[in-house]
Amino acid sequence: MEERFSPPPHASGRHGGSVGGGDHEANPDLTLVPKPGNPEHVFASDTYVVQIPKDQIYRVPPPENALIVERHRKPAGAKKRSWCCSSCCCCLFVTVIVIFLALGVLAVVSSFFLKLKNPNFHVDHFLVKNLTKSHDKNTKLAYDVKLKVENPNPYTSFIYEQGGVISLSFKQKAVATGKFTPFDQDRKSSKAIDIVLNGSNTALPKEMQKSLTSDQKTKNHVTFALRVDVPARRKIWKLNGSISRYVASCQFTVDTLGKDARVLSQSCETEREDL
Repeated sequence: MEERFSPPPHASGRHGGSVGGGDHEANPDLTLVPKPGNPEHVFASDTYVVQIPKDQIYRVPPPENALIVERHRKPAGAKKRSWCCSSCCCCLFVTVIVIFLALGVLAVVSSFFLKLKNPNFHVDHFLVKNLTKSHDKNTKLAYDVKLKVENPNPYTSFIYEQGGVISLSFKQKAVATGKFTPFDQDRKSSKAIDIVLNGSNTALPKEMQKSLTSDQKTKNHVTFALRVDVPARRKIWKLNGSISRYVASCQFTVDTLGKDARVLSQSCETEREDL
C-alpha cells in the first residue's frame, strides 16, 4: 500500500511548490512515493518520485517533428514529378525512333520486295504555235506538249509536288521552258497532262526555220530533247514516303513544225535522285 504524505515546508520553497504544493492539491491523483530506504534520508536528500496513472499519460509529438516531416515530404513530391516528366520524354523519344525505323523498313521492303519502279514519261502530242505570225529568223514560238505519265507500280502511288520544270532543246540549245503541272497519280495508272512551253524571241536554227515554212508535201523532220525535272513523293498504301527527284530525258522526232505535226519516234528514260 502506497503511503501518502506532504513534503516539508522547506521543500516547497526550494522547488517553487510545483510538486509538493499546488500541483498536488489541484490533482489529488498524484501520488508521492518515498524512495526506498529510510524516510529520513529521503527528506534529507529532497528527492521525490511522482507516479502518474497510465490513463493520464499523453504522448504528443513536439511541433518541430511536423516541420521535419514536411521538409522530407516536399522533395519526394518534386522527385516524383521529375520522374514522371523523364518517363514521358523517354516514351516520346522511343516512339519517334520506332516510327523512323518503321519508315526505313517499309522503304527497304518497297525497294527490294515490291520492286519499286520509276514513272515513265512520253510525248503523246506536239504542236508548235507561231506567236509573231511571221516566218523571219526572230520568230517567237510556243509549244503545246501533251505529256503522258505512267505509273507501273501495283502498290505505290505518286504525288507530284510543286516546282517541276520542263525544258525543250534543239541540238543541245534550249529553245523553250515551262512548268510541270502537279497532280496525284494512283498505282498502276497513266495520265496525260497538257503543258505549254514558251520559247524565247531569238533567231531560230535553220533546220527549225525550214521545217516551220515547209508545206504538207515536203516535210522536214526535226529532233528535240525534252527534259522533265519534277519532285514527287511516293505513297505506299496509306503511308507517305520521302520526296525524290525524278528526271526524265526524252529524244523525240516530229515530221514537221507546221500544222498536223506527228511524233514519229521517241526514246525516254527516267532516273531517280533521293533528296
